[in-house]
Amino acid sequence: MIPGIDFTCFGMKLQEIRSSLHLTRIEVAVHTGLSKDTIYKIEKGMVIPKYDTLEILGYLYKEDLLTLLTFYRESRHVYEFNQKIDGLIYNNDVEALSRIKKQFDTLKMEMDTNSIQLIHGLIEQYEMFITGIETLNCQKTSESLGYFLKALSIDRPTFRFESWRQFKYSLFEIRIILMLGIVESMLSEYELSNEMIRFCLKTLNNIAHKDTEKFLILKCYYNLSYNYHCLNEHRKALFFSDKGIAFCQTHYLSYALPHLLYRKGIAQFLIGNKRYLTSLNMSIQLLKITGHTTLAETFIRVTYDKYKIKLS
Repeated sequence: MIPGIDFTCFGMKLQEIRSSLHLTRIEVAVHTGLSKDTIYKIEKGMVIPKYDTLEILGYLYKEDLLTLLTFYRESRHVYEFNQKIDGLIYNNDVEALSRIKKQFDTLKMEMDTNSIQLIHGLIEQYEMFITGIETLNCQKTSESLGYFLKALSIDRPTFRFESWRQFKYSLFEIRIILMLGIVESMLSEYELSNEMIRFCLKTLNNIAHKDTEKFLILKCYYNLSYNYHCLNEHRKALFFSDKGIAFCQTHYLSYALPHLLYRKGIAQFLIGNKRYLTSLNMSIQLLKITGHTTLAETFIRVTYDKYKIKLS
C-alpha cells in the first residue's frame, strides 16, 4: 500500500457513493467495464486503484475521485485517532484529552527510527493539534492559535496564516481549520471566523458523513449562527441555526439541537418574530430531558438578565 493513504476508508467512501446511487457491484461492472471482483477489492481497500479506474468510476459516480482520494491520505497509524480527536472538538472532554495524549506517547515509543517520515509528520501534526486544544481549554487563546498554525506548517514550509486559502488540506487538516475559525471567533474576528468555518462546512458537506463528521457539521452551523449574532446580522444567524436544526432532523440527531434552538430563538426575538418563545422553551426542555439541568438554568438566567425574557 502507498504510505499515508487509508485505502480501507477510501473504499468505504466509494461503497457509500455506490449505495447512494442504488447501484449494485454488478451494475457498476456493466456500466464501466470493470470486473465485479475489482470493484469489490477497491471497496474493501484490498488493492490500490489505478488512475484510469478512478476516472471511469468517477464518471459514473459524478465525483472527482482523484481529488477525493487526497482526503484519505492520513496514515493508518493515526487514522484511528480521528474519532477520539473529534470528541475533543465537539464535547470538550478534558479527561479524553489526557487519555489521547498518553496514547500518543505510547505510539511514538513503538515507532522505530526507520518509520516512514510522513507518519512522523502526521504524528507531530496531531500532537500540535491536541496541544492547541489543551491550551485553548486553559483560556490561552493566542497560544492555542500558534499551535494550530504550527500543525498546518509541518509539511508546508511556506505556510502563512494570511494565505491559508491558497493551500489544499486533508480531511484531518479541515478540523484544524475549523478550530482556527473558532479561535478567531473568540478573538472577535467574526468575519474571518465565518470564512474559515464556511470553508470547513463546504468540505464536510461534500464527503460521506460518519457520525463524528455530522457532529462537526452541526458545530459549524452553530458557530456560524453565533458569529452572525455577534455581528448583529440576526437574519443570517437565524438562517444558519435553521440549517443546523434541519440537519439534525434529517440525520436523527439531538447533538447541538438545544443550542441551535436557543440561537434560533434569540435571532427570532431580535428580528421581532413572535415565535421566539417556542424555540427558546424547546431548547430549555431538551436540555432538561437530556440531563443538562445546570446548563438549562444558566440559559434561563442569562436570557432574563440580557433580554428580560422569562423561560421555564
